[in-house]
Amino acid sequence: MYHALSQTGCTILPVNDFRRVPENVAILRDMRATVLLAMPSELYPMVDHMEAHRLHFPDVELIVTGGEPLPEQLRDRLNGVFGPAVKFGSTFQTADLGTIGYQCEHCAPSEYHVHEEIQYVQVEEVDGEPELVVTNLDRFLMPALRLRSGDRAAFVDDGQPCACGRTSRRLALLGRTGAVVKIGGEKVPTAGILRLPVAIGVNEHRVRIEITRSASGRDRLTVRSDEILEQGRENAALSHLLAEPKLAQMVREGRCDRIRFEGSSDACRNPPGSGKNRVLVDLRT
Repeated sequence: MYHALSQTGCTILPVNDFRRVPENVAILRDMRATVLLAMPSELYPMVDHMEAHRLHFPDVELIVTGGEPLPEQLRDRLNGVFGPAVKFGSTFQTADLGTIGYQCEHCAPSEYHVHEEIQYVQVEEVDGEPELVVTNLDRFLMPALRLRSGDRAAFVDDGQPCACGRTSRRLALLGRTGAVVKIGGEKVPTAGILRLPVAIGVNEHRVRIEITRSASGRDRLTVRSDEILEQGRENAALSHLLAEPKLAQMVREGRCDRIRFEGSSDACRNPPGSGKNRVLVDLRT
């Protein structure tokens, strides 16, 4: 990707050492960067610093993310520091398959144009779920042939061209296959649990939900967030979590402990440069 960008004549500034956030922000300002390319989790330290110092950089016109979904809350914060006119794009890629898709200005947040020149993409039912299956078309030394990506997906174009004029097929990512966690002996979907910060309006980078085992051997969920405690949002958080029927059943039947709330949001933060933000962490051994 960076080689391709270098062919356009643009200046590339690799600033992924997030232990040097003030210096990175200064480079961003002094060089008047117009595009950011990063994983969403890598943008949190920069946004934290810019908000704390009330910095606003209107020169940035486009933010391209990849590697993980861009949370709604982070998108709003990026609009706050870079301005409401900043545009967002995303690439869909995996370590095994390379780039599979990309977004145009008309794609919904979870939709991607398929890179049909380099990937042959199918959606097949696997274990009752629509899973993405991909074959490389341009790799000769070690191609991937019908590799299951682990993503639930669906075609959304109905065979019609996109409003941007491209005729390539469009995919919607629906989440990961098997997106469940076993609590109290039952499989509990994680989608609702992971949406907790957005649902109750707290900073998702200051929340961590830990799954552990109590002294009695039962599973236990502990929500760690100073922000939830300071804002008195425990009841709202509890109501959201127990809206998941399976989790509510496990608590009601005593097959897992009652959900607890504790502080220490510093423990929720990943070390700088450590990778993706993890809201839900399974610490059981």
